[in-house]
Parts: sequence; C-alpha cells; structure tokens
Amino acid sequence: RRRQRSVEPVNRTRDAGSTRTHVRRLEVGGSDLVAKSVRGRARSHLRREAEVLGHLEGVPVVELVALRDNDDRTDLVTLDAGAHDLSNPVGLRPALLLTSIAEAADALDQLHRAGWVHGAFCGEHIVVDHGGRATLCSLGSAVPHAAGEHGVADDLEQLRRLIDRLASRRDPTWTSAELRWWRRRSRRLVRVLARSGSWTADAAQIAAITRSFDPPTSGSGSQDHPGAGNPALRLGRAPWAPRPAPAAAAPPTRPRPRPRSRPLPRPPRRAALPAARTTPAPTRRSIWTATGVSNR
Repeated sequence: RRRQRSVEPVNRTRDAGSTRTHVRRLEVGGSDLVAKSVRGRARSHLRREAEVLGHLEGVPVVELVALRDNDDRTDLVTLDAGAHDLSNPVGLRPALLLTSIAEAADALDQLHRAGWVHGAFCGEHIVVDHGGRATLCSLGSAVPHAAGEHGVADDLEQLRRLIDRLASRRDPTWTSAELRWWRRRSRRLVRVLARSGSWTADAAQIAAITRSFDPPTSGSGSQDHPGAGNPALRLGRAPWAPRPAPAAAAPPTRPRPRPRSRPLPRPPRRAALPAARTTPAPTRRSIWTATGVSNR
C-alpha cells in the first residue's frame, strides 16, 4: 500500500546548473520516505550520492532505500530523517535548535573521521527531527580526504557561517522569553568559539562547546554533561549547571496589633469665676455726697 503524503517541487542549488529537483514525501508500508527525482545532466549527481551513501556506515547520514533509473528520470529514495532543516527551522524551539547545531557539528566530525568531505555543507543539507537529531543529506559532492583539497577547512568554514547566521535568528513563533534566552546563549556561544580558536580546530570541539550551552536532559547531572570541565569556557558558573531553586517563602503572617495606650487623665475643672460687678465702683464725689464728710 502506497500513499503519497505531499508533493512539493524544491529548487535546490546543484552543480548541474538550473536543473529542477523534485522532492516528495511518501508513506510506504508504515515507513516515511523521501523521493528525489531529477532529469537531464543532474542524474549523475543522484547516482554519485547513492554511491557515497553506500560507503558511509555508522555515520549520521540519510539511509538509502533505492535508486531507480528510468528512461528520462532518476529517482533516489531515502528514509525520512525529519521535517526540518537548518536553513529555515521554523517552529523549532530555541533549546532544540541549540541541540541541533551540536548534533550537526558532531555529524560533520563523524563524516570527517570516516575519511570523507561533504563538499556542500550548508543548513539546507542538514535534516533535523523533532528531537533535535541532525542527519546529513545531499552528499553528491562528497569526496574522500585525499581527493578534496582543503575540503575539511571548507566544511568548517561553512559550519561557522551557519552558526553565525543562526545566532541572529528571530523566529516569529518564539515567545519573548525564548527570544531573550536564545539571544544570550547564541551570542555567548559565538564569543566562546571565536576565543577558543575552535573554528580552525575540528568539528568535535565545536560540538562539545555547543553542547556545554545546552541544558542537560532530565535525570542527568552537570558532571555527566559532555561539556563539563571544558577549560575553554571560562565563564565562572558552568552554563549547564541547574540554577538553584528559589527558597520557599515563609507564609504571610498577620501584623501584630499596636498596644493601645492609656488615655491621659483629664485636668480638673477650674472653679467658676465670680460674676462681673454690675454697679460702678464708688468715687470720691459719691462718697462725700453720701456721708457729708470731705477730705478737704
């Protein structure tokens, strides 16, 4: 039973000029597949990619299912490794995006250790699933180390450009808190990578430093984290260490009532003053008239 999930032509940058590559997702027998179809000169590019995928075992690359050559078209069918890619990871949360960058650097390091150079490393060729696991695809330009001049350095330069571009990302689906979290982590990550000289070292060191900024999963302590004890950080408190939980606030207490002071004793009432005299005071003339005696 075969059911086609979606058909969307994607114009990708290839070494075959302006040849259009059609990418469609299929569901066959309960498995999610991705089929790439191409016509013309780019058919050799898909054949080369299928040949490279056959040599890469144990490397996080897309799994080859089938290569079909028709009269005028070549189809390359692989397992679906995820719904996002790092060229425009819309809807990918900031913490998961940081994990995806570390996984992409680790996948590139494993490719280099296997003796191959990607040759076209970019965000469009990194597929990410819902758990942040990164898988490399579009390996038609991959060559062994001996055949690629400065191939490893070119891949690392493309990885640096990818991290710089993602560090300034502002996803419209993020909340303001997520945007602030990503802005702090990404800027500090770029500074630490530039200061430690990891751009020209290897992808493994870039992956280890990037993981040191990623919060640990549940159940894992800071000592088990891949970036623990990295001397290149020099950031004081380890960024992967969990923040201390805030102290439990004491239950609110009712304020104690102020003691009621005793009222001061009232002063005694003063005695009533005598009523004012209504008759005028006697004068000398009035006394002489009444008694007939004069002081003269």
